[in-house]
Amino acid sequence: DKDAIIEKIKKHAENQKVVLVGHSFGADSAVEIAEELNTLKHGFRNVDLMVTLDAVGFNHHVIPVNVKRNLNFFAEGRLPLLHGTAHVARNPDHTAVHNELRNETHMEIDDSRDLQFEIFDEIKRTLGWREQETTSDDIVIDDIVETIEEGRAPINIIIINNEPDES
Repeated sequence: DKDAIIEKIKKHAENQKVVLVGHSFGADSAVEIAEELNTLKHGFRNVDLMVTLDAVGFNHHVIPVNVKRNLNFFAEGRLPLLHGTAHVARNPDHTAVHNELRNETHMEIDDSRDLQFEIFDEIKRTLGWREQETTSDDIVIDDIVETIEEGRAPINIIIINNEPDES
């Protein structure tokens, strides 16, 4: 449920980093959530990083201005509608879009180890983490939301707080 995910994101401080990651229809949902967050109703909330893996829906190739960076990986395919396409930024002054055509199929792309490494490396960079200064004890995951609705692939919304607990 997109509304529930958006409400969970809005419960966190506006300066907390938001990373959206989705595969297939989950990638489409990530774009839809970013679009919804980019409204007056939701305070034009920023998405620091959005990773889309072979988004297959319609009209989800234009990335809204509240997304700072979109890593878009899409599979090479022989049949239309069975793989994603390149994304474009609505405003490239606000959004950096990286498109990468991959050799994996739609069903293999999210299992690629080198791609997983690249994604996690970019998440760490987005969150400002460096290997020497971050240990697993420093990382507190406030929320991981996973939804599988109406036959859609999962989308993971990760809100991470790496600030010390003051309690």
